Amino acid sequence: HAGERLIFALPGIQLCEERVTKSGGHYSGVSFRVMRGVYYRTGAFTGSSSTAVTPIDRGVLTLTSGRLLFVGARQSREIPLSKIISMDSVDRGIAIAATGHQKTEYFLGTEVLQISEKLTPDLTPNADPVTVTWHLRGEELRKVVQGLLAPSIPAT
Repeated sequence: HAGERLIFALPGIQLCEERVTKSGGHYSGVSFRVMRGVYYRTGAFTGSSSTAVTPIDRGVLTLTSGRLLFVGARQSREIPLSKIISMDSVDRGIAIAATGHQKTEYFLGTEVLQISEKLTPDLTPNADPVTVTWHLRGEELRKVVQGLLAPSIPAT
């Protein structure tokens, strides 16, 4: 969009959603013979379900100054930053709930963005250089998005 600027684009990001999975159950009860070939059964069936974060697609996550975009092989998502209700850092990424989206969306694999820098200590003569590597984690991504939102939040 006009006036937007690119912050970064991350390839290989997994789009995930919470999905309810139903596991099998079992029947327990008693069967009574009423007459030849006819049985009456009493008892109960018990089953269970659980919620799990399930991968849906893999693609490129792009953050601009106004939107978060995901473009994958099967899904595309657009979240205007002004529509974000909540953001939580999760293991290997971020979870975002937004107005107009029914489910929380998880973007995992953000650590593909890494910056490596070779540092040479100035204070120690003949010191060996040290390589420092930084990975983009969910908490840092959350802070970047909050920083983009900060100018639009009115001062109190």
